[in-house]
Amino acid sequence: MNIYFAGSIRGGRQDAEKYHRIVEHLGKTDRVLTEHVGEVHLKESGTDRDIFRRDMEKLRDADMVVAECTCPSLGVGYELARAETLRKPCYLFYDRNRTDLSAMLSGNPYFHICPYDREEEIFSILDRILGVWHDRIERVTDMEHRLNRLEGDLADRGREKRPEDEIRRDRRILDDYYTEGLWREDFEADEIGEFPQGLPRGVLSEDAVWDLLEAFRERDEAGRN
Repeated sequence: MNIYFAGSIRGGRQDAEKYHRIVEHLGKTDRVLTEHVGEVHLKESGTDRDIFRRDMEKLRDADMVVAECTCPSLGVGYELARAETLRKPCYLFYDRNRTDLSAMLSGNPYFHICPYDREEEIFSILDRILGVWHDRIERVTDMEHRLNRLEGDLADRGREKRPEDEIRRDRRILDDYYTEGLWREDFEADEIGEFPQGLPRGVLSEDAVWDLLEAFRERDEAGRN
């Protein structure tokens, strides 16, 4: 997953070492597109126009934005506004003992606000957020594969037929996913942009699973007659 990390640069680098530790932590499981923000002795390269174009391109490529907002920054505020326009999920961290977050951020229901008292809390919150994301992506990927296999079984696309018990197992798992609430959770997450852009997820279309399972039920009924 691609993560855009935002932190103050020209607004003040007093939290640079904290940014470095956050970037390192994120990089253990995911790709951080803006590692330079975590450089303790950061030296900007290129013109202001170059920096703007480069960072906006990275923001468009991101699946999620993580921002450390304790040190007020016009740049971070702009990045977050653009991220909202692009429908990127945004998680905003700030040390509540050092600052009051702007109401333009804390009052916006689009942003996930994550206040903390101690730095180590950042990492446990991130682990929880990323764990949910990774589990959800893994689940949707698994269900997408089951959907594709079953579509092939139904179409009988000239390949060797799978054992019926495998087909029944995929049907049962997909049916449980669709009827027991997890499909709805994933569908709603997709509606607000909480999946990587390139993730195959036809399984989350409103009719794909229902139509497929109904076609199997009709096939079963025809086979009994």
